[in-house]
Amino acid sequence: MALNLKSLHLLVIEDLAPMRELIISVLKVQGFTNVSFAADGKAGFELFCRYNHDIILTNWNAPSHSGTEMVHQIRTSPSSPNKMVPIIIMTGLASRERISQARDVGINEILIKPFSAKDLSKRLLYIIQTPRDFVNTAQFHGPDRRRRAVTDFSGANRRLETAPKEIIKASNLLQSKVGLGDISEQSILSSQNLISNNKINFIPIASNFLAQLRENLNIAYQSTNRGQRLIEDLSDPIIQIKANARIFKYDLMGDLASVMMGFLDNLKILDPDALTIIDAHHTTLNYLLQNEMKGDGGAVGQNLQTELESACKRYTNNRAKQIQKALKNLHSE
Repeated sequence: MALNLKSLHLLVIEDLAPMRELIISVLKVQGFTNVSFAADGKAGFELFCRYNHDIILTNWNAPSHSGTEMVHQIRTSPSSPNKMVPIIIMTGLASRERISQARDVGINEILIKPFSAKDLSKRLLYIIQTPRDFVNTAQFHGPDRRRRAVTDFSGANRRLETAPKEIIKASNLLQSKVGLGDISEQSILSSQNLISNNKINFIPIASNFLAQLRENLNIAYQSTNRGQRLIEDLSDPIIQIKANARIFKYDLMGDLASVMMGFLDNLKILDPDALTIIDAHHTTLNYLLQNEMKGDGGAVGQNLQTELESACKRYTNNRAKQIQKALKNLHSE
């Protein structure tokens, strides 16, 4: 039996207009016909205060007022109409640190980009059918991060500096609105076809990300403080390419961006060799875009990915040897 998803009001926050329109279209094909949208967290919070949506899907990155900032505002602001509203955050980076950060700010589910129609429907169904208790402490406001009931908050069950001040039992309100049943396999298949067969032009989207990467590289070359902040600035446009390229049929660009994010995620400082690798990555992505190389690139694509992986590995190994040598010299003094 199909759920009555028309009774729910969803809010989608996504700064990329083509991606936003695609997500909304997928949701509507699956049965969520009442969908509002915003381009950033600030506008999203204002809409939520006005309409008190049932579920929120928000992108992590935004040019101003990010998804995580909006989630914190929803969970803590006195003007929030429902601090317990279920929230799914969408991100192109699935690092342990980012997942932990999202949970700590109070999200319910994480949806990794690029995602399928099935991925999206599974998380929405989980929110509807398996609501979680809401926890309030001095440090945390959000759904219980444990997937099972806990009454003893000591030992392995300890997650916070203090035990919860308040636990609000999970509500079955969403399930009572939609009834019993499932999202039909046919609607999931139809919405996946919508994703797979989209005709969106990725070139202007990716060009903006590559321009941002070029600008941040120029800043990094001129900077004397090449720490974590600059690494994050360089990572942002690459995360966006990783998150969106495959959905718009530029699989090789997405694969190369994924390799680069693995490299950047373990980088502690931007030395000249690291900057050279990132710069070469920018040049490669720019070449792929200018030549409209869609798909995986075949043998050429495999060679490009192998070369990038090898360069990253050589850098990591050389960096480890340098650190070991420095430590050895330090101990010998």
